[in-house]
Amino acid sequence: MYNYNQGSIVPRTWIYFAQILGTVLAVISIFAWFYYADDILAGISGSANLGIFALATALVAYIAWKTIYTAFVICLFVKNNDDQTILANKFVLISMSLTLGGFFTPFVLSSMPNINSKSTMNPRVFISKQLGMTLLVGTVIAAIAYFTTIAGKNAAIVFDSTTFGTINTVVTILIALGFAFGASSVLLFWSKDANTKYQESGLMKVIGVVWTVIMTVELVFIWILALIRLIGAVLDVFRTLASDDGGFFKIFYFLLALANLMFTLLFTIFIMRMVGETMAGLWKKDQVIEYNIYEKLAQKKANLNK
Repeated sequence: MYNYNQGSIVPRTWIYFAQILGTVLAVISIFAWFYYADDILAGISGSANLGIFALATALVAYIAWKTIYTAFVICLFVKNNDDQTILANKFVLISMSLTLGGFFTPFVLSSMPNINSKSTMNPRVFISKQLGMTLLVGTVIAAIAYFTTIAGKNAAIVFDSTTFGTINTVVTILIALGFAFGASSVLLFWSKDANTKYQESGLMKVIGVVWTVIMTVELVFIWILALIRLIGAVLDVFRTLASDDGGFFKIFYFLLALANLMFTLLFTIFIMRMVGETMAGLWKKDQVIEYNIYEKLAQKKANLNK
């Protein structure tokens, strides 16, 4: 474990708090889903509706596992590494935190000090290792949730030869493929010398590319969140202009909304640039991600702190 002191520039306490809070809220939501599942299931009629609900339940169960596991991975990484390592790999952690319980964590991580740094680990090895375990265990949990939901309504149709039986067969095949891919990722990337083997193994590189594609999609989601935040700031400006408040207060609210828009624009540019560099790094052959200071945002933050 890294022994950091009170002078640490990484807000570890806030990261723990954000991850734990988000995870607790996610788990509460998931428990609520399963609490009302029996009532919902009792009112379902038709194979199609039952299949959709069973798939939704399986997805919820998978997300629950991923939320808890990634929270553990992020907290453990933050606990066991120094400030520079965390700062250099923060967007890999942000990608890992994109779960139902990771709503707060990406914002805490992205608000950490803006410094020049290079990643100190191979992102594809780390991602394949952790998401491989997520998929390996998650497919088992999802399968149990899916077939338990169906059996709770009508156990006879689990392996029926009708259309619903065909759906079950397709779901079983997909779960088996997911389990096999997760198992191969765990077997290959959880070894102590995985980084060395990765440079020599074509299979590991293929698996790493697949996980990189998945992670790239999640990084695009970060882009979308940043754009939504920017759109919200723009709408706030128009909302103040269209409000019924008159005189000084309308001007005051408009100036506040305009200032918020300017800062949000800088923040969005910062996020999009950082995520872009991360995606570029994920696809680089040397697998080194370099983050550069976005000077305007750094200056803006410095001015606000005066």
